[in-house]
Amino acid sequence: MLRLLTIGFLFFCFSGLKSQDLIEVNGLVCTSDSLVFTGEKLVYFHNGNLAARYQFENGLLNEQVVFYFEGGGIRETGHYLNNEKHGVWTSYNQKGEVAAKGEFSEGEKDGRWLVFDEKGTCRLEVFYDIGKPMGYWTLFNEVADVLDSRYYP
Repeated sequence: MLRLLTIGFLFFCFSGLKSQDLIEVNGLVCTSDSLVFTGEKLVYFHNGNLAARYQFENGLLNEQVVFYFEGGGIRETGHYLNNEKHGVWTSYNQKGEVAAKGEFSEGEKDGRWLVFDEKGTCRLEVFYDIGKPMGYWTLFNEVADVLDSRYYP
């Protein structure tokens, strides 16, 4: 079910954008003639700039995906494995600097996640155990001093 929602959400989000003609058939991404799709799908903003780059294998999202800002530049990168977020995901600000970084395991946040300010200082460090908050969550100020810390069992 989550896989179907993921595919449906991605196509809903970009349905108003110019893109290649692909359809969903029984939870798999297929060409307009119902052949299971393997390859790269590019999605564009109305201004013609690239919005997203997806990789499909046998009708499922696999490998790296890249999302772009409308004015250009990478907004987010990550990986999918069988339609679920999996592995390292990184978000960037308009200047191309890392804004946040963490990992997913089978569609759930897992492990250490970091959030950075515009100067590159880590402002938040949190931990997840397959989608559930765990360990110490720490908030830092602009010079990396601890402002607050909470523990999740």
